[in-house]
Amino acid sequence: MNVTVIVVTKDRPGELSRCLTSIQEQTVTARCIVVDGSTTAQAIVQKFPYQYYQSAPGITKQRNLARQHVPLDTDIVIYCDDDVVFPPNTIEKVLAAFTDESIIGVTGSISGEPTFGLTKKIIGTMTGTYTIKPYGISFGLFNIINPVLKRQQVDWLPGAFMCYRWAKVKATQFDEWFAGYGLGEDFDFSYRVARVGKVVADPTIVVEHHHSSLNRDWEKFGYMRIKNRAYLRRKFWPKRLDYWLGMWWANGWLIAINAVRGIISKRYRNEFIGEIKAIFK
Repeated sequence: MNVTVIVVTKDRPGELSRCLTSIQEQTVTARCIVVDGSTTAQAIVQKFPYQYYQSAPGITKQRNLARQHVPLDTDIVIYCDDDVVFPPNTIEKVLAAFTDESIIGVTGSISGEPTFGLTKKIIGTMTGTYTIKPYGISFGLFNIINPVLKRQQVDWLPGAFMCYRWAKVKATQFDEWFAGYGLGEDFDFSYRVARVGKVVADPTIVVEHHHSSLNRDWEKFGYMRIKNRAYLRRKFWPKRLDYWLGMWWANGWLIAINAVRGIISKRYRNEFIGEIKAIFK
């Protein structure tokens, strides 16, 4: 099977170089398309045998541009963040997962994600911000990333690393309502795909997500977390009163917790400010 990897990036040359090196070192050769939301990536991509395109910034705009350049003979397309690193046999294991013809989407376990201890799980369950499924959704409309302990069907795939049969998704575009670095655009895309076919998480596939701090605006993050989740509720569950109530129950707890954490942390203080702005704007 022919594989094309799509990487979108903006002003992260170090992270991008590490990501592309890991793709080049795979046991299975893959093509790669890099779409730059700035102008800093071209010099990096020129060191690799990969395609480079420049775009207006925005993860959904950039991924939609990449879609237009996917080779016609592509069987599997992999979307990943520029701060992700593939162990050498990642793509080999992805192809093994797709030997099941009923599967149209695959992800794995993503290291580097925040962990949930027992106390955090209990509080998260009470506040609607936690679910046990690896890529599940809580009644508070929080889409959660958990460790993958067994192969199982999931509700959505994480944008940091999601793989699809190209024939099944080539007509599906990313929703460009999601601006900037998205936040929920992966759920929106993969949840639509999961409605027409099986998407699974495979624990034998593990990638490293290094969560670059570059280009992070925590006030904007807080704003987007409230606004984007409300948009998803309107888009997928417009008539579900229980989801509307769950979403605001979870939002209320999140804002209250960030108000407390913001006393000693600038990051959470900025998140809190963004969340309050989202409610009143």
